[in-house]
Amino acid sequence: AKGFEISEYNIEPTLLDAIVFEGQPVLCKFASVVRPTQDRFGRITNTQVLVDLLAVGGKPMAPTAQAPARPQAQAQAPRPAQPPQGQDKQDKSPDAKA
Repeated sequence: AKGFEISEYNIEPTLLDAIVFEGQPVLCKFASVVRPTQDRFGRITNTQVLVDLLAVGGKPMAPTAQAPARPQAQAQAPRPAQPPQGQDKQDKSPDAKA
């Protein structure tokens, strides 16, 4: 096995199902995150987990549904509800003084 290294990675089950091996090895590029995982003995370690398939056979994959969801969540973060709450407090304070 000269020139080869075997590594073990945890992978999301749905991601593994999406890979078509076609009876031969496939070159894939993954995105990964580090997550705390517990082994069968109860030990918790930080482990690299593959979470997204970036390329198969050197060809980039189409963006997943997760990527557009993040910008939408950021766009909703500024809430216009805060200024009306401040106006309500201002409206109540003159009534309280009168």
